Amino acid sequence: MRPSSSGITVVGTATTSTTADRVRLRMAVERSAPTAADALTRSGDDARALLATLREIGVCDESVQTVGLSLDQQWGDRGKVTGYVARQRFSAVVADVASAGDTLERLATQIGDGFRVETVEVFADAPTDAADASRAAAFDDALRQARALAQRAGRRLGAVRSISTVGAGGPPVFGDVARAMAKQDSFAPGEVSVQESVRVSWDWADEPAQEPDSTA
Repeated sequence: MRPSSSGITVVGTATTSTTADRVRLRMAVERSAPTAADALTRSGDDARALLATLREIGVCDESVQTVGLSLDQQWGDRGKVTGYVARQRFSAVVADVASAGDTLERLATQIGDGFRVETVEVFADAPTDAADASRAAAFDDALRQARALAQRAGRRLGAVRSISTVGAGGPPVFGDVARAMAKQDSFAPGEVSVQESVRVSWDWADEPAQEPDSTA
């Protein structure tokens, strides 16, 4: 809240809930072998199997991304290298929340013990309506604050001088991280919250009260 000589500026904030309709799976394949080349080959085979299974399920290629690749040494008790472990990490967005558990089960069955699940997140893909509702409510919040401040100052609000959003729109809004449960319908999408803030400036509708002339 920032009073000024020409009016008052207030920031209002509001939050609206919307239903989550997407699941982001963060997964990995990991394999160990006596040599680095063998470890990479085995993890590469699993990576191809993971991508092929996702395509069979109906996850489009644009929704799948490689997000990491690592190759590390394995050490024995005497400080000697005993092997290598290769790990490839992926992110995939599943459009049907109810099928996410089945997707994980099929991947685990296809890949076996080398399959890893890192996180599972539910989110709203396009929370436009919720964002619009939040901005409208944020304006109402700003108006409530401005009226209260104006009343305390003995002033009246005039016309709105400017309105702007506070902070740029970001990626889809995420809800709580869901636990990976390998059964269909095992994910409860629930709701996610969309918060918006707006900065609104008003002119004063009246002239400020004149201070008494101390020289009179």
